[in-house]
Amino acid sequence: SGTVVERVSLRDKPFLVVGRGGAGCDLQQDHPSLSRCHAAVAHRDGEWCVVDLGSTHGTTVDGRRLVAWEPAPLRQD
Repeated sequence: SGTVVERVSLRDKPFLVVGRGGAGCDLQQDHPSLSRCHAAVAHRDGEWCVVDLGSTHGTTVDGRRLVAWEPAPLRQD
């Protein structure tokens, strides 16, 4: 339902940081609702998860707002 803007391989990294841009931000998107380093996608304990990095506007996954710094598992549909 979304538009693919860029594909990024996670094979060589333990995590990927998404945000508006800044030191350590791997995938950048210039959008006013994103913090400089907004969230991370990581492979942890055998599953993929998203972690909000204390962003100003928060991060939502599957309609659920994440608690900052707490990994939230992604569905594997």
